[in-house]
Amino acid sequence: MGKVEPLTVEQQLQRLNDWQRAIDDRPKPSSATSRERFVDQWDALESADPSIKANAGYLLRGSTHNNKPPLAQLFEYVEEGFYPPPDLLLTVLDVWNTYRQAAGDVELEEAFFGKPKPKAGSYARREMKKWRDAGAAFQLGELMAEGKTKDQASEIISDKYGVSKESMKKLKPIDPIRPPKSEK
Repeated sequence: MGKVEPLTVEQQLQRLNDWQRAIDDRPKPSSATSRERFVDQWDALESADPSIKANAGYLLRGSTHNNKPPLAQLFEYVEEGFYPPPDLLLTVLDVWNTYRQAAGDVELEEAFFGKPKPKAGSYARREMKKWRDAGAAFQLGELMAEGKTKDQASEIISDKYGVSKESMKKLKPIDPIRPPKSEK
């Protein structure tokens, strides 16, 4: 057996779409394979309790959002209190099987999230930086709304997060939402 290459995140997202099409096009009930029985059970669960579906305002079954890796999407469903749909679970299973077939030649991080990016780091590091920067941009906006200069606000925030002042100065401040002033 040759070397097994991990699925890229793009390939994983394509697999997710392929699973959705296969699920939609299958005869019902199908139950010929374990994966078909799994999908049939999902359909029965969905029919019995329609509230388990993610609502259209959050996530649509069979579609991705923000092009996040399927494993990250899985955890978002769970964090938001939704059952992950079968196409997503089957995609994660495909990635897991590819990881196992690689027999130690591929790290788990690479299998599910792609190779770490030079200077940007692992998927977890990149995601946490996005969240930190969003919070910092909001705080930057609040401090500037209170009258601080961008330089002063950047220094306060850089001390708080333990990052360089220069990295905070690069952020675009998010204007805080203020209640309207009451007229007297």
